[in-house]
This record gives sequence, structure tokens and C-alpha cells, in this order.
Amino acid sequence: MSGIHETWSPRVWPPNVEAADVLKAYLEADGEGFYGIGLDFTGSDLTGFSPVECWVTSADFTSCVLQDADLGGAQATDARFTRANLARAVLSKAVLSRSSFDGADLTSANLTRVEGANTSFRQANLTDVVLVSADLRGADLSSADLTRCDLNWAVVDNAVLAGATVAGASGTVRGAAAVEVSPERRVLDGARLEQWFAERGASVTVESSVSG
Repeated sequence: MSGIHETWSPRVWPPNVEAADVLKAYLEADGEGFYGIGLDFTGSDLTGFSPVECWVTSADFTSCVLQDADLGGAQATDARFTRANLARAVLSKAVLSRSSFDGADLTSANLTRVEGANTSFRQANLTDVVLVSADLRGADLSSADLTRCDLNWAVVDNAVLAGATVAGASGTVRGAAAVEVSPERRVLDGARLEQWFAERGASVTVESSVSG
């Protein structure tokens, strides 16, 4: 609505002219939806960015700062958040399928009920992240830091947890996941996956069945 957007502005505008123009138009418009589909926001600082609606399918946020942003419900399929700073960001109910968060900082972010099928979080910092009821089927969490994550009712079927740090993680997860059991990678479920978590300092129970 008029007057709402003008209370926020980027700390660093996107270097890409098209992305900057779209962002300026959004801030000047009366509408509340932000449409950055396929645009390049690389290198910008969008700390606190909180659009009511956000459509950024296939957009590039590589190395972008999105601390304290509220992107709840965002449509971000195939987007790139590689090495982005999303500390304390809200991404609840966002559609993140096939997106990349490789090397991103998601410390204390809220990813409740995200659609993260086949999303990549390789070497991402997910310390203290809320992943309650998150769909992580086929997600790649290789060498990610999941310290103290809330994984309650997350679906991890076919996810990759090889090399992940899970100390302090808790909750009940569903499905079978690929983990590293020296000297090879194995797919574990049920009690065997629970044991894998427990040996690494997590308190996670596993339900093998996955509905839907």
C-alpha cells in the first residue's frame, strides 16, 4: 500500500540495472507484490526486505545479504541463494524446490513448512534453524551444519546428510536418508538412522513411512 514501502530501502542496491529498476518500481508502487522472476540481485544488501508477496523463481541472490528478511510464502523455485546471508530470515511456507543455498548462512532462520524438495544446502550454516514440517525430500545437506536444528516432522526421504553436523538437533523426522558411515555412504531409515543421529549428539526419532 502507498506509504508502506517507502519505510524500507536496500542498504546496497543490486548492481544489475534491470533488478534495481524492478526493485525501485516495487517501492514506488501501490501494490504489495514483488516480482523479481529471473532477475540478478547478486551482491545487493536487502537486509529486512519483507514484501507481502514475493515471486523470485529462477532469480539469483548469490552473495546477497537478506538478514532479517521476511520471505514467508515466497515462490522461489530454481532460485540461487549461494553464499547468501539469510541469518534470522523468515522463509516459512516458501517454495524452494530445486533452489541452491550452497554455502549460505541461514543461522536462526525460520523454514517451517518450506517446500524444499531437491533443494541444495551443501555446506550451508543451518545452526538453530526451524525446519518443522519442512519437505526436504531429495534435498542435499552434505556437510551442512544442522546444530540445534528443530527437525520435528520434517520429511527427509532421499535427502543426503553425509558429512552433516547434527549435534543438538531434535524432533521426529520421516523417511530414509543417505548418510556417511565410514568408509562408505549408506541409506538408513528407522532405528538405524536414529542411531546415526544419536552417535552425533542429536535427539532425533525416525518414522520410516512417508505419506503424500
